Amino acid sequence: MNNSKTFIVIFITSITFLFLIIASLNFFVDPLNLFSDSDDKSLEARLARTLAEHENIVTKNMDERKFQLYRIRYEKFEPDVIIVGASRVMQIGKNSFSKHSLNLGVSGATVEDHVALLDLATTKFNPKTLIIGTDPWIFNSASGQKRWQSLKTEYENAIIKIQPEMTKKQTISSGFYDQLINYAYTKESLSELYKRYKNPDDADIQYVQSDAPLWDRDIIRKDGSRVYNKKYAERSQEDLATEVDGWIEYSMSSYSDSQKLLKTFSALIDHYNKNYEVILLLSPYHPFAYKKILEKKRIIVEVENRIRSIASASNIQVIGSYNPSKNKCTVEEFYDGAHPKDICMRRVMNELNGID
Repeated sequence: MNNSKTFIVIFITSITFLFLIIASLNFFVDPLNLFSDSDDKSLEARLARTLAEHENIVTKNMDERKFQLYRIRYEKFEPDVIIVGASRVMQIGKNSFSKHSLNLGVSGATVEDHVALLDLATTKFNPKTLIIGTDPWIFNSASGQKRWQSLKTEYENAIIKIQPEMTKKQTISSGFYDQLINYAYTKESLSELYKRYKNPDDADIQYVQSDAPLWDRDIIRKDGSRVYNKKYAERSQEDLATEVDGWIEYSMSSYSDSQKLLKTFSALIDHYNKNYEVILLLSPYHPFAYKKILEKKRIIVEVENRIRSIASASNIQVIGSYNPSKNKCTVEEFYDGAHPKDICMRRVMNELNGID
């Protein structure tokens, strides 16, 4: 009997201790900044302040969403165009677009990111045009994209302006601290801890006058567009061909159509279409990747057709296409299976000016 009690005590103590370790790891590493207040001393804030004062900065391992939040806060110039979207829009800037723009693209962007960042940007700035990069996973509740939670508070403040009926459904606190004991968030924390160990120099903020590509670090220009490093940008077509399947599966390996995401997206464009010129942007896939899409991932084609139907109903212009041939983008004009170079994106952006 005593042995049983001892075992139970040891078991409960061990489990409690394990939970405390996991909770402490997630709280103090906090890769998505879920538990910290806005901190002007954070890496993201310091990077944003540096870019506000200089033409280019060298990227760091950072929370891109927090960085864009601070970019909006500290940026001094007044853009005519705001661009939101995933990494597939990051080439849009002075090298591919003639208008004065601010690119707020973040990797793996979802509807929630668009809601939060557009609200922040239109509150601070007075743009005429909003360009929304719209990727195939936009309506996919099984995309696996959770990074928008870095902007959870900003999203929940913004969504009630777009969908007033969501007021009763706000859960700013509900489930927030569930992330302390969460398998996915623990994986994020361990990954972040490893990055900090491998990159102890990340505390140093570096700016450069030239936007000439570096060997192994990306550059972010003042307009928000990205200059990819040579190591990534100069890979051969043979190397890219081996990765094609992975890129068409990105956030689309499993697909679950979400009416909630569809309604939020429709409400988003209707809300901003009242006072701004809204443009939906479909960034092309690599020709090899698009061939695979036609063979075994036609849901991506169906999503494009749906986006065009939604835009048509709201009298909103769509530029680009997931199909690279629509903008004459060739195999040499891609960094990988899903990221077009600026030469390809320049032709997409020329649609706004009626240039072929």
